Amino acid sequence: MSAYFDETVGHSNGEFAEWRFTPPADTSLASLSATNRAFRSGFGSSIAYATRNTSDLLEQCVRGSGCTTLSGPRTYDLQAASRVSFGVRCGGTSCPADSVYANLTGFRVALNDAFQPLLTQSGGSLTTPTSTDVIRTFTYTVTDRGGGVFQRQVLVDGVAGTAEPAEPDTPCSAPFTVQVPCPLTADDQVAIDTAALADGDHQIAVRFTDATGVNAVQSPTYAVSIDNQPPATDTPTVEGTPRVGSPLSCAVTVTDGQSPTIAYQWLRAAADGSDPVAIANATASSYTPVAQDENRKLLCRTTVTDGGGATTKTSSATAGAFANGATVAPATTSPTDGTGTGTTTTPTTTTPPTTTPPTTTTPDPTPTPTPAPTTTTTTTGTTTAPTTTTPPTTPGSGTTPAGGTPAGGTPAGGTTTPGAGTTPPGATAATVAQLSFDDRTPRVRRASWLRSGFVVRGSTRGTDGLRRGGAPIVVSQIVRGKSRRLGTVQSDTDGSWRFSVPRGPSRTLVFTDGSGTSRQEIRQRVRAHVTLKPVQRRIRRAGRATFRGRLRGGYTNSREKLVEFQVYYRQAWRTISTTRVSTDGRFTLRYRFGTAARGVFAFRARTLPTDGYPFTSGTSGSRAARVRVG
Repeated sequence: MSAYFDETVGHSNGEFAEWRFTPPADTSLASLSATNRAFRSGFGSSIAYATRNTSDLLEQCVRGSGCTTLSGPRTYDLQAASRVSFGVRCGGTSCPADSVYANLTGFRVALNDAFQPLLTQSGGSLTTPTSTDVIRTFTYTVTDRGGGVFQRQVLVDGVAGTAEPAEPDTPCSAPFTVQVPCPLTADDQVAIDTAALADGDHQIAVRFTDATGVNAVQSPTYAVSIDNQPPATDTPTVEGTPRVGSPLSCAVTVTDGQSPTIAYQWLRAAADGSDPVAIANATASSYTPVAQDENRKLLCRTTVTDGGGATTKTSSATAGAFANGATVAPATTSPTDGTGTGTTTTPTTTTPPTTTPPTTTTPDPTPTPTPAPTTTTTTTGTTTAPTTTTPPTTPGSGTTPAGGTPAGGTPAGGTTTPGAGTTPPGATAATVAQLSFDDRTPRVRRASWLRSGFVVRGSTRGTDGLRRGGAPIVVSQIVRGKSRRLGTVQSDTDGSWRFSVPRGPSRTLVFTDGSGTSRQEIRQRVRAHVTLKPVQRRIRRAGRATFRGRLRGGYTNSREKLVEFQVYYRQAWRTISTTRVSTDGRFTLRYRFGTAARGVFAFRARTLPTDGYPFTSGTSGSRAARVRVG
């Protein structure tokens, strides 16, 4: 900045050219520094000078005092002055035409600002002790006297995060070039993403500074319990003797989690540990093997759940009780000699005596095993005629009715051979279905709500391993711990089945056979579907834009703030506000532009994950919500 006399014009006593700097209200001048100051006095009584307040001289160059020029860097101590000036003045009766000037280059003014900012209003989910939102919000109104509200910082456990503008819509960045560099009132909201924090208890506060960078005000410190991550566990272990009638126990160690709960499910697998199938009602930490478990592996699956999700792990088929290839052994009985050593009871086969066939065979009313037919020879005179004696039969099982066809559908004296891999309808060999998915069905699915519906295909088999038709499959979904039945489908004659799953939220899909013996699950993570459109696509300056949007998929209520309203500003998405939605998912948002706003602005809506809203976070398309201003 420069103040000078025109070297071609003479000047009278008292004429001057001067620059003055007055600090903003509630501040005073601390110092002024310049990378270079250049003062030159001319003929006569012309003076180049710098003064503090009205007449407190800081420095001058007067020809009559022997000073022609002053130059070089300089810092002036202003001592809380209310004004600083520099310029040139004619101090005598006249100042002949000559080059006279006072220049300052690269100068900076430091202010004294003794007033701290004030936090006058606060709110948001951060201030609610019972909030479990992943993104905690803190709304505020901060005022200041002097240089204005400059920056905000989030403090987690006493450690300050990145400094951000306290009022994002108002330019305020160092070095300051205006007299009052920052707004005297900041009214905004800060969003704190707790997903980046470790699970556990934390102390969170927000600090605000004014333009000095020193004066500050801090919000109260809020105690926050974070539970965003599922618990960490070791692999469950099975202990005990793998024998029918001998209890087994399952144990799992939780290495990290917030008040976790443990659910158990025992699985029956092949001898090599393959094809595990859930055992109906075997959901305790212990399980006693039954006859159906002989020569099989038994596995234990644990699901450990806390507020951050669930961790599911299954025991090893080659460790613990089933190490070295062991499988479930048959039951044992205790001998009567009192030795306490069990002996294995082996069933024996009794051959019925050979008798002369009577005219009529009456079944024994007591059910006994059916022995194989025996052939005897009866001698009458010289003729030997072989006859066949039909052994006793068990009533209700293989009794030959009138007409010669045994109950169950097999003609007398004949056998039925099932088709390859298929148990024919009506066969009694397979009474319990084994349910399985085909190879194209993933056990974990991620999709948007629009694509959350899909088709599941699978097959059912009997206990003999052959495909079984006519088996019912019950399909249900578990959302937030609540189960709801979606429908039932029956397998075709070849054992195959398909089910169309409707659209839905994040959930666990459960498929069980009609008897509840076999169970399969699919876990689905569904992204929320949110739309946002402006009512008007062109807004005048300082005008207000209105947007309407909707969440699809249900599970909304008017008590939770589920939507963030964001604008793309300075190469980043910045949250303007959060809002509640109606029970049908509809919401309305408004934004007023400043007088300096001009151009095209992009907006979007972003969903916030909460305990009551079973969707992962989703965003609307920004192109559909662009507004032209001006």
